[in-house]
Amino acid sequence: MNTSIIAQSLADYKAIGEHLNIIERAMRGQDSKAIIALSQQLLQLQKQVRENDIAIINMAHTDPNISNTPQLQELIELMRTIHKQNERMTRQLRSIMAIHREELLKLKKGNTVLRGYRPATQHTGRRISISN
Repeated sequence: MNTSIIAQSLADYKAIGEHLNIIERAMRGQDSKAIIALSQQLLQLQKQVRENDIAIINMAHTDPNISNTPQLQELIELMRTIHKQNERMTRQLRSIMAIHREELLKLKKGNTVLRGYRPATQHTGRRISISN
């Protein structure tokens, strides 16, 4: 029972790692819609792993010897790798967001400037002559 939960958790975390690689490739193209969709899928994968994580933590509390098993050590190492990758991607996403925020501010400032622009036409109320 213990090894099957850990094995399932290993498989789930490997799937999360692969999914993070897909998100990272989408970030290179700065495809916002794809990144959002992939992030939603990542949240679903994380929900799936949560139950096994709780079960593994409970097993570690009841049986301290389980923390010495090679499978659990592999799982912990995989979690560390995913955590590092997640931190790297978070920094990249923040820089992308900063660029988008700056562009939006420029657009907003440009709209404000254009709103105040009035063409220099004379509004004298003269009739338009069509005889010319």
